[in-house]
Amino acid sequence: MSDISLDVEDDVGGAISEAEVESNADQFPLETADEPESEEVETKLELVAAYIDMEDKEGAKELLDEVLKEGGAKQRKRAEEILATLN
Repeated sequence: MSDISLDVEDDVGGAISEAEVESNADQFPLETADEPESEEVETKLELVAAYIDMEDKEGAKELLDEVLKEGGAKQRKRAEEILATLN
């Protein structure tokens, strides 16, 4: 078992230390702002506007809750902003 190495090699063959990985973790976030946005969720956001125009705040809030669960980062942010105006 002592022959097993946990070093990860980079593109040029050098070992990458754990400290280097941790110091560069912010360069590769798990969730990016460029993640694909769902067309279905976009439709829900459009429907939210229609519900608000019809003064159906409860219906709008229900759809916004769905967007918060299903949407991408930008869609969730928009849903949070709209939700804040409805309270």
